[in-house]
Amino acid sequence: MTRLNSEFVRARVGNITRAAKEAGVRPGAVFELMSGKTTLYRAHVGTLLAIAEMANCGLDDLVVREPQIGVEDFATSIASWAEAAGGVKRRLNPGVVGVIRTPEDRVARMKRFPETPRPARSNLKRTGHYAI
Repeated sequence: MTRLNSEFVRARVGNITRAAKEAGVRPGAVFELMSGKTTLYRAHVGTLLAIAEMANCGLDDLVVREPQIGVEDFATSIASWAEAAGGVKRRLNPGVVGVIRTPEDRVARMKRFPETPRPARSNLKRTGHYAI
C-alpha cells in the first residue's frame, strides 16, 4: 500500500492551509491526501508537486510504501481453498458427484456420458413468451 507521508509534511510545513493557498492548491485537496481520503493513485501530479514544494523536499520523500501482509488476490484465495478441499467438487449430472482434480479427469468423465443427438436447426421451435 502506498500513502502520503502526512507526518513528514506536518513536521515540515507550519500552516498547511496558508502554504497550500500560496502554492496555488486547494487546501481541501491537500488535507484529503493527508487523511487518506484521496489515494496517491488518484491524486493529481500538480498537487503532489505543490506539496513537495511546500515541504521543500522531493516526491520520493512524500511517498510511504507499506508492505501488504496477509493480503492475497482472489485467484490465490480460490486455489488455496480448492487445494485444502482436495480438489474441486462439481455436480456434472443430477445424481453424479465427483472430484475433478485434473483436466484429464474432466475429459474422462465427459466421455462416460452418452451422446445425445442434436436436433436440426429447422426442428427448433420458440416456446413461451418469445414464441411468434
